[in-house]
Amino acid sequence: MTTPPLLKDEIDARTKARQEADRESPGRNWGDALSRAEAEVFAINHADFPRMLTVREAWLDFLGLTMGGPMFHSSEAIEAERARRPELTAGDEPNFFTTFAVEVGGLTCRQADAIYYRDFFWMVRNAHVRYPDEKA
Repeated sequence: MTTPPLLKDEIDARTKARQEADRESPGRNWGDALSRAEAEVFAINHADFPRMLTVREAWLDFLGLTMGGPMFHSSEAIEAERARRPELTAGDEPNFFTTFAVEVGGLTCRQADAIYYRDFFWMVRNAHVRYPDEKA
């Protein structure tokens, strides 16, 4: 029986590839994903962003929020991580994400909050979040 890949290892490899690509062409591979204003408002260091983005993508895969199954990481790693951490699969909640981001992704609590809320407010700005008092 083979051991499934660890999601942490996949996050590390994807982060390393993004960092190497960024050294060759700073900001080119993910620059559209983080505006200057977002970096300032959420206190995101550009050097930390490749890992932060990779961890957020892993979280979306982990929760099954990507269309057609995991988009960013292997199904085997995602399923194995879900089996190890079933308590985190209840939903896209900030505290669950912070635990996942720190323990699996290697982020600090501050980095986890920054990428979570940066992503949430992007969804709000782009009308992907509806509030009960808004008209459809």
